[in-house]
Amino acid sequence: MSNLYSKELIEHYKNPKRFSKMENPDLTGVAVNSLCGDELTLYVKNDNGTVVDVSFQGSGCAICLGTMSMFIDSFIDKNIRDLFKLSENEVLERISMDSDSPRKRCATLTLEAIQKLK
Repeated sequence: MSNLYSKELIEHYKNPKRFSKMENPDLTGVAVNSLCGDELTLYVKNDNGTVVDVSFQGSGCAICLGTMSMFIDSFIDKNIRDLFKLSENEVLERISMDSDSPRKRCATLTLEAIQKLK
């Protein structure tokens, strides 16, 4: 897992999926990495606890934005509670990052945005 910036991660950074502000979301989660300035805002619309639409906005590095983009489509049709089950290990594995990487915080900002949904 030595390649910090995989082709897939860079492609998601350059062309992020579902990157837009959502009008009238049911839930919003905001996460900020104060060490580097990365910011993510996750927007969710749900129907009886099931995610029916999702989008995000943010600014930051390729790891921060690319990670959210790589996961965002998988949130559709999931129960809101299932979003909270996404683990740090799953995120790091998906983007091929070692758990001791100094850039781990950039990758896990996606998890923080999910945890702050309200």
